[in-house]
Amino acid sequence: MRPIHVTASVIALTLLLGACSDDSNNTPDDSGPTLDGAVDAPTCTEGGACCTVGVDCPDQGPVPDAKPEASFCGVLEDEAGTIISGGDVLVCDVHTCRTDTTASDGSFCIFVADAGDYVFHATEREAGGEHYGDMLFPVTLGASEAAAAAKIDLGKVAVPLMGPAVKLDPQGGGTLDLGGGATLVVAAGATVLPPLKTEAQVAFRALDKAALHPRLLAAVPAGKSLEAAAVLVPVGVSFGAPATFELPLATGLAADTALEVYRINDEDGAVELKGQAKVSASDTLVNPSGGGLDALGLLLFVK
Repeated sequence: MRPIHVTASVIALTLLLGACSDDSNNTPDDSGPTLDGAVDAPTCTEGGACCTVGVDCPDQGPVPDAKPEASFCGVLEDEAGTIISGGDVLVCDVHTCRTDTTASDGSFCIFVADAGDYVFHATEREAGGEHYGDMLFPVTLGASEAAAAAKIDLGKVAVPLMGPAVKLDPQGGGTLDLGGGATLVVAAGATVLPPLKTEAQVAFRALDKAALHPRLLAAVPAGKSLEAAAVLVPVGVSFGAPATFELPLATGLAADTALEVYRINDEDGAVELKGQAKVSASDTLVNPSGGGLDALGLLLFVK
């Protein structure tokens, strides 16, 4: 979906039309002769004199072309490879988001003009009784790609099919049974919801790390080994006191192996350290003593 661009010359013409009037009463001067036929609207020069475009105005030069835009394109599907049509996808920086809705074949293209770092975001949605979770990863538009209005192929982007959603009481906290052996224990009064949200329906899904998008894999901090990944929605929920958890994310690592929990920031794509985890005797991930999970979202568990 391309944004609407308004050129500086159009804005100037609109403002200056108001200047071509009688300053005493703010009404147009009707004393001049009537011209038969259509003529261009009057405009004004910098000196304040008015003229008629195409009749007695000097050439103002061509209107500059809109800035070229590059595009991030791909196909949205679920983990089974089923096409998702009508899905909302975004590319955002810290100030604005550009959006598109996937076509019947799951395809999308999002146009971006300026070089820089962005986050791609396929938003959480309900479809046919199925609950799809957020999928996000950082993307970068280079200066040469922006100048060439390049088309950047993201390929296939798979979104996870979530487990049951459980209501979280922001003030009361409590233990949330997320199904399949996944639990989350939130302290009372410790939940911070995203703006304009009054409640959260929390859901969990383990991700197959071998099937993660290449750009998400590339976001793993240098020198770290990705051991597991998961989505806990909704993104943007954080905790003033770390939440304890047990998540069925098999790693094959020895019991008591320490891991770090990184979260992909849904606003700018930054990879942020958001907690600690350790491997339990049953090869699930739990919080270590004195640690826990600081936020929900797309989580990477790394060694």
